[in-house]
Amino acid sequence: WPSAVSAVPWPPPGWAPTAPPAWRSPRCPSRWLAWGSALPAPPGPPIPSPAELEEKFRALCSASFDGVIVHDRGTIVEANDKCASMLGCAIADIVGRNILDFTAPAMHALIVAHSAAGTDRPFDSIAVRANGERFPIELCGVSMTDSPLRVVVMRDLSERRVMERVRRGREERNLALAQVAFEGI
Repeated sequence: WPSAVSAVPWPPPGWAPTAPPAWRSPRCPSRWLAWGSALPAPPGPPIPSPAELEEKFRALCSASFDGVIVHDRGTIVEANDKCASMLGCAIADIVGRNILDFTAPAMHALIVAHSAAGTDRPFDSIAVRANGERFPIELCGVSMTDSPLRVVVMRDLSERRVMERVRRGREERNLALAQVAFEGI
């Protein structure tokens, strides 16, 4: 029995002591400690410049399927082309105007309340095109941190409402046909 145990070499060939696991320093959580010496924190992604952030924001807005407006306490400072086509005017005609200029007067109180509360929940409203035509929209706004700016996404609900009316008409027609067929049996 002892000779069989001693036949196994210990430590095994190629074995070397390993480093203890790395841990965060209690005094400076951004630094990692390993082997008893402080190592610099791993580098993070580079911080983009304001110009790069603005370019990314514009690209994101232009790729959106919905209209996007940025306003400062109600005054529109930026709008994308989808918003301009939805409202039936050029971007230059939108920028500088009040957001309430493009909404039905009956909805002004609701829009002001949502904007003042800084809520990010979507809600339905009525928008007004440049030609005076009213159409249903869904709005969802997000307030920028440490800024009076608010980004609002507008979705035209006109097609959705038409499809809902068509679907309801079909359901009513199918119900009427089912009742007639049942009475005929």
